[in-house]
Amino acid sequence: MKLLTWYRLRRQGVAGGRLRKKFRAGPLRTAFEKGPLVKTLIAAASFAGCVWIVSMGQAPSRETIDLFVGQPAPKDVFADSGFVYENREQTERLRREAAQKVLPFYSFSAVQLRECAQGLAESIRAADAARKNRTPVAKPPGAAVTEAEAGFDAHAVELLGTAAEPERIATQMEELLATFGGPEATIVADAARIAAAGGEAPERERHREALREAARAAAERWAAVVFPRDRRSRDAAVGLLYACCERSITYDETLTQRERDRAAERIAPVISRVQAGSKIIERGYEVTAGQMELYAAYLQSRAEAEPGPTKMRQQLYDILGLALLVVMLLILSRRYLMNYQPVLYDSNSSLLLLSLIMLGALLISRGISLIPFGAIQSSWNNLFHYFAAVSVPMAGILLTLLLSHTLALFFVALLALLVGIMKGFSLPYTLVSTVGGILAIYASLGVRRRSDLVRAGATVALGNIITIGALDAISDLNIVSATSGFRAAGGLVSGMLSAFLAGSVLPILEYAFNLATNFRLLELADLNHPLLKEMFIKAPGTYHHSLIVGTLAEAAAEAVGANPLQVRVGAYFHDIGKILKPEYYVENALFEESKHDELNPSMSNLIILSHVKDGVDIALTWKLNPMIVRAIQEHHGTGLVYFFYHRAEQKSRAEGEEVAQEDFRYPGPKPRSKETALILLADAVEAASRCLSRPTPGRIGNFVREIVYTRISDGQLDECDLTFNEVRLIIQRFEHVLTSTFHARVKYPTPGGGDDEDQGGEQGQGDPD
Repeated sequence: MKLLTWYRLRRQGVAGGRLRKKFRAGPLRTAFEKGPLVKTLIAAASFAGCVWIVSMGQAPSRETIDLFVGQPAPKDVFADSGFVYENREQTERLRREAAQKVLPFYSFSAVQLRECAQGLAESIRAADAARKNRTPVAKPPGAAVTEAEAGFDAHAVELLGTAAEPERIATQMEELLATFGGPEATIVADAARIAAAGGEAPERERHREALREAARAAAERWAAVVFPRDRRSRDAAVGLLYACCERSITYDETLTQRERDRAAERIAPVISRVQAGSKIIERGYEVTAGQMELYAAYLQSRAEAEPGPTKMRQQLYDILGLALLVVMLLILSRRYLMNYQPVLYDSNSSLLLLSLIMLGALLISRGISLIPFGAIQSSWNNLFHYFAAVSVPMAGILLTLLLSHTLALFFVALLALLVGIMKGFSLPYTLVSTVGGILAIYASLGVRRRSDLVRAGATVALGNIITIGALDAISDLNIVSATSGFRAAGGLVSGMLSAFLAGSVLPILEYAFNLATNFRLLELADLNHPLLKEMFIKAPGTYHHSLIVGTLAEAAAEAVGANPLQVRVGAYFHDIGKILKPEYYVENALFEESKHDELNPSMSNLIILSHVKDGVDIALTWKLNPMIVRAIQEHHGTGLVYFFYHRAEQKSRAEGEEVAQEDFRYPGPKPRSKETALILLADAVEAASRCLSRPTPGRIGNFVREIVYTRISDGQLDECDLTFNEVRLIIQRFEHVLTSTFHARVKYPTPGGGDDEDQGGEQGQGDPD
């Protein structure tokens, strides 16, 4: 049981499960979090990493563009100087034509011809024996004769077997076929030459039809002598002889292919010349494989034309220009952070997280850009045309959930600009990246569950499809073509992939930097949290006060665009330091006399002030999120503990001493974000509202305005970015919530007929509950 308790406390973040084990930030932690040296190192690493990633693989150039076969060319490309190149497309065409001119090769098998001749002779003898009603002549042993015999025309064999002297005919036909394959072969005399199987010098056949005609002519010459007047027998003999010749000649695929390859190799590469000023690629037309080859040759010739020192100098200029551009972007980023995100700028860990997300997104884009999708010689390569832009929406989601959506808007714009530079100063890439990043930010604002990231990915995917379709229409590409369809599909895939990547990286960054996303805030908002349960037991009045403050602050946060969940969780824990001395706070005193009546005002002041420091210690011990720690530190700002200051002032007048007002002020700092400012105002309004007698809507409104404007005049909101219009909205929300809280009740009569003060409430209008 103790082991389970220890494990539960460890999951909640208690070191050893002991509240008294305090964690205080040491000098090393403070130096890392606030030190200017660390800030400088982060800026230097960001600069070096950005320059290296953007220039990796090739320095960006205004004269190079990313092209794929089948895509519409984004602009015209002209050759600024003449060059020669190997025209691979034309060379391949000529080689294919040369190979096609090589006629097929056939192999002649004398063995197969001899077996066929034997089978033919035996078939004729068998037919003759059948005619004479004699026992058929025995066949030579072996299956070859049987197989050969089986393929002859039975009618022709029977016709020759019934002719005069069939034995002589069979013998002469066998001898004639034997001469076809010998050195005196008349079948190949003038019409064709064939390759003898197993021969050392195979010869090429000129044409298959010529071979057939030669065989038929030789057979007809013999048949004309043997059957001068019997046309039927003559045709039958010619057909059988021709069939034997056909069987002995087979197509030689290996030899034919080898000769065709040799013919193709004899064709020299075609060298083409391009004149200076020639148009290589025309804007708006689909890029062909030949144009891609020509463009690659143009870039290579231009690079080779530059001497070594000139080329190195140009590369140096490219990197120098890129470095200057990155320096300018870093300066703009610094000014933005100092003026509009001071809390984040003061936190080196937040700056490190910002740098890691930006550099990681750039690295993903560069890695995708280096994949040779252009090698896919089909319309499928358009699927990956805008794939490198996937990292910008991913960064937008991460920055929104981990830091701030306003900060995400600024840095997504910078990231989209860098991705466009990395892709050859591509404006379409910059537009697709920017639209996708902005949509990712706004789609992530309401995310409270990790599954909601799918909705953000779908929003980005839809935006990608619309943006890509608009760009294709502007570039004169038919938006219903296969090219545009594949690009739109790529936008769909990249949009969903960006949400998947963000969801995969998010838990790692949450844990590494101890940040509060909405997912973790929902866990902390559980009132069953051990620390809140301890507050309920030890300081029930403070617990109830914190719940009301959370309700007030959350309602105001919804009105001014702050994070309602963050405000509510911060309000729950803002007074957690009071659990160490709960009896010294009036909301926990119940009906007891105040402990402060017996204390010096200065001592009472120290006790009241200590709950901020104690709360920070408890939060650090429980490893609560830094957002909660800031809420505890800033929820009073540098406000004055007016009650004890006034009592000390009265006492000092009687004793003739002076009281320093600074001694009765909280140590601060003042609220530096909307969220902590809302907690400060809600805390002050809720605490003071307990002293409000006869609360009516008018009195509540005046009371809220007085409390809020007192804090403003005291300078407590000087360091946060609340506007006067937002202050007006905050006051309206506070009035609404407090009016609902101080609702009227009907006074109940006692069972005896009289009024019992203990059983009723204030007289008012409305029905009893």
